[in-house]
Amino acid sequence: MINKEDIKIIKDNQKSCPVRITAITEEYGIDVYNSSMSSNISGAIIKEGDKYVIYVNDKHPKNRQRFTIAHEIAHYILHKEKIGDNLTDNAMYRSKLSNVFERQANILASEILMPVNFVMQFIEENKSVSEMASLFKVSEGAMRIRLRQGGDIFLAE
Repeated sequence: MINKEDIKIIKDNQKSCPVRITAITEEYGIDVYNSSMSSNISGAIIKEGDKYVIYVNDKHPKNRQRFTIAHEIAHYILHKEKIGDNLTDNAMYRSKLSNVFERQANILASEILMPVNFVMQFIEENKSVSEMASLFKVSEGAMRIRLRQGGDIFLAE
């Protein structure tokens, strides 16, 4: 699953809002590139030699790109041994097992981008979903899902 070292890397980079997702990729030594992709592909993480690279759809909105990067980091943390020549997020083609991996990556991506301590603080401050999404630099849809998710699953201490 997720080890203490990974939790520390994530938590160390969740001290401000919005989370600096590029700081996390830098800590893991993962390069991130914008790429021209089909609209149904958000991104991919690829192993190139002994290095990992994330490609993000340059046509998607910035908030979506942030979530995609967090999602691909989640694959790196949770499913590193499964990453071969590529693990592509293609909405049209997913096996049942990859659907499990995708759900896990979405949950961890939400936990990375929307730390529970900030979520709770913003709820106490009566921030709207729209305001919270803006502060976290995520979509309102992602914010609503995180609010329904509640506490942490992968990053619980």
